[in-house]
Amino acid sequence: MEGERSIELFVTEDSTLNEEQIGIQALIKCSKDLLSKVEYKSGHYSVGIKVCKSQSMIEMHQFYMNEESDTDVMAFPSHEDDGYLGDIVICEDVAIKCAAEFGNELQAEVQFYCLHGFLHLLGLEDDNEENKNEMLELQKEALMIEGIQINI
Repeated sequence: MEGERSIELFVTEDSTLNEEQIGIQALIKCSKDLLSKVEYKSGHYSVGIKVCKSQSMIEMHQFYMNEESDTDVMAFPSHEDDGYLGDIVICEDVAIKCAAEFGNELQAEVQFYCLHGFLHLLGLEDDNEENKNEMLELQKEALMIEGIQINI
């Protein structure tokens, strides 16, 4: 698909991590690459990112998914036609735990979750093993563009 694609990522004011801690500039480049890889239509897009603690994620997970646990990432599509794709919410506590478990930097772990949520906002689903593996591979490839290695 031809044409320019650009992405603006912004961190919400109530996020527990800021733009620098998340590595927003590298994440923007990775996200732009994903727009091209999944052949998403040309245009300018924006996405809100919030990083929260486990208790907040548990409450959202229960409210929206009827599950009484925390999770790594949730994506909330906007369903608008104005370029605003939606919001991504990441659980800082899950990221800290998984980063330690897999030997990743916290920033890389958070970026990995952001990209996963971003792919959901673009319409990809991880509803079966094949789709899940495709999404994980796209996330890893996008991070490699910025020299960011992730163990999963």
